[in-house]
Amino acid sequence: MDKYRDKLKFYVLRYDWNNNKVIRYNIFDNVRVYEETIKTIKRYDNNEMSFDDFVEELKGIVAWQEAYRREYEVSIGDAFEENVNKLEKWDCYMQFELNARMFAEWLIK
Repeated sequence: MDKYRDKLKFYVLRYDWNNNKVIRYNIFDNVRVYEETIKTIKRYDNNEMSFDDFVEELKGIVAWQEAYRREYEVSIGDAFEENVNKLEKWDCYMQFELNARMFAEWLIK
């Protein structure tokens, strides 16, 4: 699975509470996401699932660890918006989900 180690990079934006700033974050830096993704790739490589199932499994892994958790959220909205109630909360999963299929296609090629 070493051939995938360098490819398991998908950057999203998240707020770093320790440094009080938005950072680029590789979702596969989360050990559980990385390990479960490697297991899922092995299952796909062994023809134990279809490509569509592979994509859904990847989305599920990221959602399991990085959806609906404050430490993985950023607020998004108009740059000049002063009312924070008008901002949307986006977590790492929401950012990944937008391109999960394309990422999966690139990953297994």
